[in-house]
Amino acid sequence: MAELKSGKTSTEWITLAGVILFGAAKMFGIVPEDATTASVGAQATEALPALINGVMDLAKQNSSLLVMAGLAWAYLKRRTALKGKALK
Repeated sequence: MAELKSGKTSTEWITLAGVILFGAAKMFGIVPEDATTASVGAQATEALPALINGVMDLAKQNSSLLVMAGLAWAYLKRRTALKGKALK
């Protein structure tokens, strides 16, 4: 029997991250609203440059928000690690 993987190497994590990214891309207009995973997958080689350009434009428009989100994420990650060490 195969051993279950945990964290970022698990199929569940990769699938969930893909769904979240696809939903965010639709929400921000990077991918058309009527797009499906099949249609995006079929046009992946043509859609990839458009997707990268869309993400770059989104990052340029929201750079200050991204910096704050990054700082908050880094703080929470470090804080979680410190709490984990304290519980041992």
